[in-house]
Amino acid sequence: MAKPNQRNRTRKSGLFIVGIGALVLVAGAAATLLFVFGWTKISGVFAHDKTESHKGKVAVVLAPVTIPAFTKIDPAIFIDRKTGTFDVAWVDEKLVQEKGLVRDPGPFRGRVLRDDKAAGLTVSEADFYPRGTNDSFTAAVEPGYRGITLDATKVVGLDTLKRNDRFDLIAIIDVKATGSGKDSGIVMTPEAAAAEESARQWKTDRRVIVQNAKIINPAQKGHSGGQANGCFVAIRQEEADAYDDAIAKGVKIICQARTGLPGGDIRPVVEADGAPATDSINVISGSKAWRSVVPASKTEDKPDTDDKSDTDTAEPKK
Repeated sequence: MAKPNQRNRTRKSGLFIVGIGALVLVAGAAATLLFVFGWTKISGVFAHDKTESHKGKVAVVLAPVTIPAFTKIDPAIFIDRKTGTFDVAWVDEKLVQEKGLVRDPGPFRGRVLRDDKAAGLTVSEADFYPRGTNDSFTAAVEPGYRGITLDATKVVGLDTLKRNDRFDLIAIIDVKATGSGKDSGIVMTPEAAAAEESARQWKTDRRVIVQNAKIINPAQKGHSGGQANGCFVAIRQEEADAYDDAIAKGVKIICQARTGLPGGDIRPVVEADGAPATDSINVISGSKAWRSVVPASKTEDKPDTDDKSDTDTAEPKK
C-alpha cells in the first residue's frame, strides 16, 4: 500500500497559516489607519475617480495662522509652513468680486491689518488700513483724536471693554460737607430738614470729562490672573487735558460703555440738573423777620404769576 504524501500536506498547511496571518495584519493596519486618520481621509486616498469640480470658482488665499491686528503684511505670511504653499479656498467668482477677496497677496505688501484675522479666514480690501499707514496702535487714532494709555486700575469698568468699543469717562468728586451745616437763624420743617440732610450726605461733583472715546488696544490681564495693565484708547484732543487733571486730583473715574449696535451712539452726554432739593422763603411777622427752609416745590405746583385775579389789582388800604 502506498504511503500518503505528508510533505505536500504539510506545505499546504503552512501556506494556509501564512495567508491567515497576512490577512490579520492587513485588517489590523486598516483598522489602525481608520482610527488615526478617519474615514474621510482614507476614502479620499482611494477615491481616485472622484474629483472636485471648480467650475465658476476661483482660488482665494486663507490666513494659515492668526494674524494680529496692526501687522504690516508680508506675502510670505500666507504660506503654510507645513506644506510650503498658500492655503486657498475655492469661492464663487462673483462673490469674490463683490467682497474684494484677496487672490494674490503680493499687491498687499506693506499694508496694515485693521483687526485680528483668525486662521482659515479669507482676506479682503476692507481688512486693511489705507496704504502708508503706520503698523502701530496709532493707525486706529482718527483725525482730531489723541491716543493715550489709561491705567485700567484707576478707571472703574475699563478692563471689561474690547477693541473698538465706545465709552465715556465720568469724574466724581466727593464734596460732602462736615458737620450739620445748619444755621441757628434758619427755621426748618421736619421734612425740609430731612431733605437737606439727605442732599448733604449724597452731595458730589460729577463731570463728564471724556465722551465717545474708542478702545484701540484693550487692557490685558496678567498670566497669573492679576490686575489689568494699560489700555490704549483714542479720545478727542480737547479732552486729553481734562483726563490728566482728573488723575492729578485723584478723583474717582467711572467708565460708561456706549452701545455696540450698528451705527453706534454719537449723541453728547447731557449732565443732570443739580437743582437743590429745598427752597427757602423769607417770613415777615410784624417787626420780626426770618428765613425758613421748606421742601422744594415742583414746577407744576408753583402758582402762575401771570394769572391775576380781580383782588390782585385792588387798591391797598391806606
